[in-house]
Amino acid sequence: MKYNDFKFNEFEADLRWSELPKQYVIYMQSIVHWWPNALGWDRITDLIQQKQGKDISIDLPDNKTIKIQFKARRSDYGDICIEYRHDYFSGYEKPGWIELPSSADYLLYCVPENVYRIDYKQLHNKWLLYKNSWISNYDLTPARNDGYNTRNVGIKFDVLEKAGIEIEKLHIPIILPTKSEKEAHPTIHWPDYPADNHPLWPIELYQSWIDKNLGSKEQSARYKVSVAWYQDGK
Repeated sequence: MKYNDFKFNEFEADLRWSELPKQYVIYMQSIVHWWPNALGWDRITDLIQQKQGKDISIDLPDNKTIKIQFKARRSDYGDICIEYRHDYFSGYEKPGWIELPSSADYLLYCVPENVYRIDYKQLHNKWLLYKNSWISNYDLTPARNDGYNTRNVGIKFDVLEKAGIEIEKLHIPIILPTKSEKEAHPTIHWPDYPADNHPLWPIELYQSWIDKNLGSKEQSARYKVSVAWYQDGK
């Protein structure tokens, strides 16, 4: 089989990067945008629920709940990377996330500057219908891990939409402070700070910076609410 030309980052490195505090602020901005009436959210830490495709549970009015699964990618290739199998060097095979049952309502697929909201049930159902064709046409070079290879396909978003999958895109610009801004407020954990600890970002110290860099009132409001949610740990 001829694979599409693609280079993968290590799985463990991608996983650590996707769980950085700065990524969760991006996830929260997406939630504030698509569910502005949300009362709050809970990060799912139970391993069994995570394996069922639930990363965050969003509380809505009238006791309604939305279950979200997140996938984050450090580079934007204009497609979605779908993991369908793990090939262990011992000969054992394990299904990828797209092959497993999931209780998620939506997949939020995060790449630099854009987040895609994908109807998860539609994605899963269409995968079962078209997976042989998609694997044949969009298979990626196996990603080598410790003891196994991960098999993935890279499918363009327009291909998914033509298959009947609902996709919405949200632009979230990358915000990088200038050298002078960093020097002016050296104690601030700026949004690109790759820390594993809980970030404490004093909004009042760089409110003007937020307003200047985010551009629109909607972006600014969404950012402030998402950071407040994250700090409160709702």
